[in-house]
Amino acid sequence: MKRFLNPVHLAALIILLYLGTACSASARGFSRPNGGSIAADGSLYVMDKGNYRIVHLTSDGEFLQSFGKFGLREDNIYYGWDIQVGPDGNLYICNLVSNENIMIADGVKVFSPPGDLVREVGWVNYASEEDTANNPYALFVDRQGRVYIADYNTGIVRVFSAQGELLTSLFADGSHQFGGLGDIVVDEENHFLYAADFDQG
Repeated sequence: MKRFLNPVHLAALIILLYLGTACSASARGFSRPNGGSIAADGSLYVMDKGNYRIVHLTSDGEFLQSFGKFGLREDNIYYGWDIQVGPDGNLYICNLVSNENIMIADGVKVFSPPGDLVREVGWVNYASEEDTANNPYALFVDRQGRVYIADYNTGIVRVFSAQGELLTSLFADGSHQFGGLGDIVVDEENHFLYAADFDQG
């Protein structure tokens, strides 16, 4: 479940994400941070895209640990987008693999808090450059562990079970309601899905 930030957490996250300040105990600062999520204990996880790593911070912004390595192995991070802590405590990130703007593969990688790859969700390997890539840009994990993946290129939200089985695809009727899905949040109490569209044209 996505948790809302209290003012202290919000201030810390804004400073860390938008100003790119270095953590006091880390070897380097952030490079292109691309999303943050709060764990059950109030600590923060940040997807540090430019450094191909996930950074774990205290609620005060102090560095705890980081993990991640650039590469094509299953447990590597290539281009990390968005991050969320799931109800199981695992870390869900969107990951894109491309070569000279040609998408090779994309989907969601799930890591344990220490950094071990648990599984992949909605992972697609593209056969040729003519394939339409999903380009997952954002995700949401609900209290039941269902994973909602917002695909920027197709304007579709794919919904997977906690075990990684595709349950449904929302907005896949060809109406092209979205020009570029940028973020999603699910209101589980009222059964609403909120989507941010980068391109209204």
